[in-house]
Amino acid sequence: MQALVHYAMPVRGMLYDALNYTRQVTEAAASYRRADDGSSAEVALTREEYLSGFRKEDRLMPVITLTLCLSAEPWDGPTSIHEMLALEDNRLLRFVQDYRLNLLAPAQIADEDFDKFRTGLGAVMQFAKHRNDKDMRWMAGNKRFEQMDWDTASLIKTVTGANIQIGKGASVNMWAAWENGINQARNDGFADGRSAGYADGRNDGKIDMAIAFAKKYNIPAEEAIQTAGISKADWDAYEQSGKQ
Repeated sequence: MQALVHYAMPVRGMLYDALNYTRQVTEAAASYRRADDGSSAEVALTREEYLSGFRKEDRLMPVITLTLCLSAEPWDGPTSIHEMLALEDNRLLRFVQDYRLNLLAPAQIADEDFDKFRTGLGAVMQFAKHRNDKDMRWMAGNKRFEQMDWDTASLIKTVTGANIQIGKGASVNMWAAWENGINQARNDGFADGRSAGYADGRNDGKIDMAIAFAKKYNIPAEEAIQTAGISKADWDAYEQSGKQ
């Protein structure tokens, strides 16, 4: 699982797979050595099999590595070893073994396709895709997000860093949780602003704080300013001063 794009992921994935296959061969060889010591059922090996640690009829369990990127941005890294190579003559590629990623990146999945996931992973990925949206109303009316199990909601909060309030319970309404989190953050932010002296006529500082808050939480500046109790006259004066 990746929080950000990993530009060497094909090499990393190939290494994971190779290590897994190596482990299987090593375990097979160890089992034959135990048999040769008489500590297990006796297995007759040819010289070649003994040298390999692997019998002619042995087979490996297939390894499938899935790369899951929970970034809200599209994956702009390579998805294969071939894409990472510096070659002047592409005819050489036919002699170079390739390794391709099995990649899941939320930004590259259509919203209607998230319903195809049979587990909460679909909801986690859909939230990750929209985590930076200024308007999260896409969750409202979505049954998956209105009645989400607590474990999935907690995972979303953990992997996306979303400012949501999900008190302990059997199910969570994610739209309400997100609104509650934003409202709490607003109250905390404006309370901090007031304690720092932005109230009582120092509206320039109060507006600065509201704008910074709006940028941090991806909400319209006008909404933050209105919530902070800043008058239209003060806002107009602020804009005219060229500070906006």
